[in-house]
Amino acid sequence: YVPETTLQDLVGRSDAPLDTTLHFETPFHRDETTYQLLARATENLRSGTDALLREQSLVEALTLVSWKFATKPDRASQQTGREVGQARDFIHDNLQQKLNLTDLSDASGLSKSDLLGQFKDQFGLAPYQYLCNQRVVFARELLKRGVSPVDAATDAGFVDQSHMSRHFRRILGITPGQYVSYS
Repeated sequence: YVPETTLQDLVGRSDAPLDTTLHFETPFHRDETTYQLLARATENLRSGTDALLREQSLVEALTLVSWKFATKPDRASQQTGREVGQARDFIHDNLQQKLNLTDLSDASGLSKSDLLGQFKDQFGLAPYQYLCNQRVVFARELLKRGVSPVDAATDAGFVDQSHMSRHFRRILGITPGQYVSYS
């Protein structure tokens, strides 16, 4: 069950002057892409992963459902890149904090759905991936200055050193230890 307020947040902020009612013609749909996205969102919600990733997965899945299967109200005119830039700035200013999509939505003034789409369009990454990339960049600078990997992980906002190592390897192709030995 998805609360009505969550669905309303996808099509527009609660303070926006537009009707946020979604109408579904039929209660059942067979669509493999939608199923896979919902399954991944459910797995992320159950796994206790990062709050931003959990919320991003849910919003992406529900946005797809609303775009594919719901009759939606007319949207207000497309927001400018300024709002998305505010979300990016919020990430940079709060790199060490646990962030969620609501924080970014509030910082930008965009609905979660609009924020995800526009953020990806403007920066080429979803907010969670962008956050992880920025944390790796910051951790790399700390390691370059001689900070220990454990402290660099904590200072950069990672849960622990293994969390940092996983993202470091995914983004840079090497572990933090290898990076230190190469620099």
